[in-house]
Amino acid sequence: SLGGIAKAPEVNLVFDVTASDPARWSQLMGIDLPVSPKQLGLVAFSGRLEGTLARLNLDATLKADKATLAVKGSIGGLDTAPRYAIDVNVRHPSFTRLVRIFDPGFRPAARKLGGFRLKAGIKNDGPVYKFSDITGKLGPVKLAGNAVLRVGGARPSLTAELAMSEIIADMFLPVPAPAKSPAAKVNPAPGSAA
Repeated sequence: SLGGIAKAPEVNLVFDVTASDPARWSQLMGIDLPVSPKQLGLVAFSGRLEGTLARLNLDATLKADKATLAVKGSIGGLDTAPRYAIDVNVRHPSFTRLVRIFDPGFRPAARKLGGFRLKAGIKNDGPVYKFSDITGKLGPVKLAGNAVLRVGGARPSLTAELAMSEIIADMFLPVPAPAKSPAAKVNPAPGSAA
C-alpha cells in the first residue's frame, strides 16, 4: 500500500511471488537472466518493504534451485544519493550444484565438496562500498575478513583482507582425462617386405 501522497510517499509492501517457469517470467518482465532458466527450477521471492524514499526497510528472501539469498537492512536516500546498510546471507547445500547453475560443465575431482555459505554486511558511502564481517564456506574452504569496493573512478578497485583455510586446488579441478597409450609399433617379420 501507499500512503502520505500529499507529503513524502510511504510504502508498506508485503510480497510473495513464485515462478514455476522462470523463462516465461523473465520474458514477461523483459529481464535477461544471467543463467539458463532450466538451471533455476522453481523460483520464489518473498519479503517486506516499508518506509519512505528517505529510508526503506527491506527484509527479503530469494530461492532458486536449492539456493537461498536473504537480504535484510535499509536503503536510504533514493530521492538523492542512495545509501545501503544491509546484511546478505547466501547458502546452498551443494557447492558443486551451485557452480553448475552458472557453469553446467563443472565437474570437480572431489565428488562431494560440501555446501556453500557466505554472509556479509554491506554499507556504502557514495561510490565506496564496505563489506564487513565476511564469513563463508566454499565447499571445504573457510574464509573470513573484510573488503572495500570503490566504483567511482575510471576503473573499479577492490581491496580485501581475507583469511582462508587450506585450499587443495586438485579437489576443485576437473578429473584429468586418461592418457592415451601410444599405438603399438609393429615390426615386420624377418624376410618380409618392408
